[in-house]
Amino acid sequence: MKAAIYSRVSTDQQDYSKQTDELKDYAKKKRYKKVVYVFEEKESGFNNDRPEFEKLRKLTKQDIDII
Repeated sequence: MKAAIYSRVSTDQQDYSKQTDELKDYAKKKRYKKVVYVFEEKESGFNNDRPEFEKLRKLTKQDIDII
C-alpha cells in the first residue's frame, strides 16, 4: 500500500516532527509498502485555507491507497 502522511499543529510554537515520526513508525508497523507523500503544516484547524491539506486532497487513488 502506498501511504500519505498529514501532520498538523496549530501554532508556530508547536512542532509536528514527533507526530510525523510516529506516523512513519505506524506505517512501518502496518507494513505499508511506502510512504510516498508527507505533508506537514503549521495552521489552525479552523483555517480552511491550508495549502498542504489542499495538496493532500488533490491526490487520487492512483497516487495513494491510504492516508
